[in-house]
Amino acid sequence: MKYVAAEFVTDNARDENGDAVFTAAELRWFSTNAYNLGAVHCTTWAPGRLAALFKSCLVFTQALASSKDDDLTGAAADSTFTILRCHFVLASLYISQARIVNNEHTCSLYADVEQHTAAFAELFMSSCGAAVDKYPDLLQKQGILCIFQFEALLFRHFYEPLPGIIKQARLCNDANVLKALGGCLLQSDAPVQGSLLKSIVNEIFTLEDFKSDRLAQYLRCIVQALLTLADDGAARQIFDQAIEVAEEAKEV
Repeated sequence: MKYVAAEFVTDNARDENGDAVFTAAELRWFSTNAYNLGAVHCTTWAPGRLAALFKSCLVFTQALASSKDDDLTGAAADSTFTILRCHFVLASLYISQARIVNNEHTCSLYADVEQHTAAFAELFMSSCGAAVDKYPDLLQKQGILCIFQFEALLFRHFYEPLPGIIKQARLCNDANVLKALGGCLLQSDAPVQGSLLKSIVNEIFTLEDFKSDRLAQYLRCIVQALLTLADDGAARQIFDQAIEVAEEAKEV
């Protein structure tokens, strides 16, 4: 029933009087129950079934967020958090499937990952703005989604947005997120490995809680990994950067 109702909402269905088929209260009921049902069965239902349920929840909640019903004043914030959680769950479901299969559907699954990670980032930043640090749980989710989006873009050979993802990851203030991006790069055949790895190292170095000795260890690992490649140009770039970092660290 929820799937049929979601189709009505998506199509902006109207009754004979021109009013929306579902009231704001009904949208909230559908949204809450769809999300709770998905949460209860997240470990037992097939990914496809869960994705359909959370997509329905997303439709209901987005419609609720744009509702003008005066009886639901104050529900906008709750709707925003639910939308963010739905995007996170859907991105997680799609990337888990993309990593398992390797066929004609893989590229489409990664495209879905991109869609939901980008939507999460846009809504999170527009809703929280400079106060993102007040929402550590959402900030952690943003970091995870940066990794998912980076992986998806690399798989689909879309390299232009990658520097922007690195900047987004820096806002999470977690060196492990940035290191995970570096790991994705090292496993790819991206022609921009050297420049992007330098950007990642620069962002790691700016983190106050990431000590220079740990950064040196990370740089050494990157150089060793890059030296196994036929073209050692990227390794040379990182090696030069390691020298720069060491010199800067001495001045601190």
